[in-house]
Amino acid sequence: MKQNEKAQKLREYLRNFTSCQSREESLTKCLERELDDAVRKILSADKEKMSVHCENVLLIMNYLAPDSLTRQIFDKHYLQGLSMDLTADALGYSYGYCANVESAAIKQLVQKEEVMLLINFASERAGSIPF
Repeated sequence: MKQNEKAQKLREYLRNFTSCQSREESLTKCLERELDDAVRKILSADKEKMSVHCENVLLIMNYLAPDSLTRQIFDKHYLQGLSMDLTADALGYSYGYCANVESAAIKQLVQKEEVMLLINFASERAGSIPF
């Protein structure tokens, strides 16, 4: 897989964090109700996929220095789901500068075999996450 493809795959995986988090919360509420065992099993499996995805994103975030601008950009853009424009505004930097910092970090992350194995393993185990 080419570097650009890896970067695209990583970005997509990170972007899905907020959706997975929201879906996991919805499924938790659904599972609190009385359900048929077959339905409960399906919803529980789906909830587990969402949970694993969120945990994996947080593991990937741990590769970034905690107090760095890069981590702040990733927190706002990927964990909070802000656009890069809003992220840049919130941090007091230009869009271009934040985009360059994010791009450089993505390039470094895709070089880490553990990160790509984590994404590939999660994708194979869970199948593609439907949205």
